[in-house]
Amino acid sequence: MTYPPPAHPPAYPPPHYWAPPPPPVAPDGRLLADFGDRLVARIIDVAILTGVAMVVMLPVVGLVIWQTVQNPPEPGASLLDVVGPWLLMYAGLTLLAFAVSYLYEVEYCFRQGGRTVGKRVMKLRIVPLRPGAVYHRGFAVKRWLIMDVVSAFLPGFTYVDGLYQLGDKPYRQCLHDKYATTVVVKDPA
Repeated sequence: MTYPPPAHPPAYPPPHYWAPPPPPVAPDGRLLADFGDRLVARIIDVAILTGVAMVVMLPVVGLVIWQTVQNPPEPGASLLDVVGPWLLMYAGLTLLAFAVSYLYEVEYCFRQGGRTVGKRVMKLRIVPLRPGAVYHRGFAVKRWLIMDVVSAFLPGFTYVDGLYQLGDKPYRQCLHDKYATTVVVKDPA
């Protein structure tokens, strides 16, 4: 038994066909960076900043320990005499850490057109959300304020900031991206 040909060709794609959604893009049409790429880029950047901090911090801590061993506090010394050098060291290293992170996250990133070393390795770039806008130092400063300064004073904020992109639609922005009105895109160049 033969069947007659259908009266009209079948609809393509078939009604039950599932196609993956198109990849998310920035307002200017470039592909947005995904979570994994951004995470690896951040790990690279933090490793660089940690290395710089260790080069500076270890000799300073060693010097304070050496001074404490060479000149121990007197038995009746006040708490400030005992803890004072350590507090000064901590304050100085904290200010130095902020200065180094500013130079790297703002100045270096700005001069590299929205790319840190980690973003360069992962082929990512920070761009303004508004198409046609030029990435400038103001964007970088706003990102740094939320990403580094606020995170230094609010425990756990780094995680909230970084994971925020997983639920953000349509641009996969972290909180520092929202504040600075930027997005991170894939940049093969």
